[in-house]
Amino acid sequence: MISHYRGQIEFWEVVNEASHFPDLKIDDPYRWAHEADPKAHLIVNDFNVMADGCPDFYALLQKSIANQVPFDGIGIQAHEPENMRFPLVSVRRILAQYAGLGKDLYITEFTPESSGEPFAHGLLSDGVWDEKAQADYAVKFYTMCFANPSVKGITWWDLCDRLSWRKNGGLLRADLSPKPAYPALEDLIHRKWTTQEQGKTDAAGSYSFRGFRGTYSVSVEMNGRKSQQEFTLAKDGANVVQVTLP
Repeated sequence: MISHYRGQIEFWEVVNEASHFPDLKIDDPYRWAHEADPKAHLIVNDFNVMADGCPDFYALLQKSIANQVPFDGIGIQAHEPENMRFPLVSVRRILAQYAGLGKDLYITEFTPESSGEPFAHGLLSDGVWDEKAQADYAVKFYTMCFANPSVKGITWWDLCDRLSWRKNGGLLRADLSPKPAYPALEDLIHRKWTTQEQGKTDAAGSYSFRGFRGTYSVSVEMNGRKSQQEFTLAKDGANVVQVTLP
């Protein structure tokens, strides 16, 4: 399959939930996958991580790294325990623990719901999963993940309540109207975490700003001359871009 889709599918979860099967080894499948597409980003994925850190999964990853198994990322599901509002202090601690393995982290399955069910476990025992609570926790959880530089992506598991795996686990209601979580995340990602800057250069033609890491489009104009180009604001390096006007 990976050979067939080589160059078309970038990310693969080659083995899923392996730590819940005694003595299941992932070594060969990841070596085969890497041979099939050396440029593919291979992820090892498992559940129950947000509950207690899933020690068996962590041990499996440690062993795989020691055995030089070629995988690139760690997938963390965020469903279980069901109806749990994961304490944010635990989320931060668990993400930091797994980041210590030196791999990229991905929240592969995230489903805060609006089912009317009460919160289970966690530090908040009072309240129910309604639409307001869903939006509130989604923003807090995304922010906690965004704060860890090893987290590269978050996948919301169900788009619409009509076919959601968990009751009312979508960002949209059954009639496709957006629930409060939708504009809340839109504002977070496309406004608060998207840097917009403008200003004038100094006498030397320089302009400095502080922004989130990522890809930027920069436009420069002077005396009717214009130039536009892209650059990447990276974690390391000088982060200097030179734009030459025609």
